[in-house]
Amino acid sequence: MSSIKKQDVGQGAAGPRVPVEKIRARLQEAIDIGRLPPGQRLPEERVASAMSISRARVREALSQLAQLGLVELQANRGAFVARPSVEEARHSWEARMVAERALARLAAERASDDDRAEMRRLLTSEQAAWDEGDIPTAVGLSRDFHRTIAASAGNPVLAEILSNLLSRSALSQAVYVARGQAGCLCDDHLELMTALEAKDPDRAEAMMAAHIDNMISRMDLAPLPQDVDIEDALRFDI
Repeated sequence: MSSIKKQDVGQGAAGPRVPVEKIRARLQEAIDIGRLPPGQRLPEERVASAMSISRARVREALSQLAQLGLVELQANRGAFVARPSVEEARHSWEARMVAERALARLAAERASDDDRAEMRRLLTSEQAAWDEGDIPTAVGLSRDFHRTIAASAGNPVLAEILSNLLSRSALSQAVYVARGQAGCLCDDHLELMTALEAKDPDRAEAMMAAHIDNMISRMDLAPLPQDVDIEDALRFDI
């Protein structure tokens, strides 16, 4: 990250200070694309060294991420990438369903020709990445496709809410979807893109709802048993 200066290392570092928002965004990006998986410990000193910044700045960024529900701060243990419970995952996806249906409808009504061209470019690149087996790039492009739809809807409050929900859903997918199955569904994106290009808000909303349902269906969100019969659980051959 070339914009982060070596002078910012250490509590009393001189020189330009990197905005905490920029540090937070870099960490959030790594969480979004799975480079920092759920449960990963985030030692302040290692994050500071990796980004050439002070531990104080790292601490501020981690605090912001904790407020967003993306990091857990544990007393005497430090910071960890959040590992959502089944209930937390359900809540995130319910919220995402509500937000993205509204954003898809607004985007169909308000998106400009340039907005739609950018969506189509992202979709084409996403498909190419999936075809090449480049999963991190494909997942990143998929997320950018959803963010571009949100930006084109003309409601920055909803777009900001979605940005956090995309990160939360990425964590729940990492925990509750089988390895290699956590990305978006490109065929769904193609059908959604057709509705957006046709400027059909009803169809766009319906396709977004179907898309979110499809992603939810790929996760195992069945509650874990709370009252297990120990004898029965241990009754098997080794």
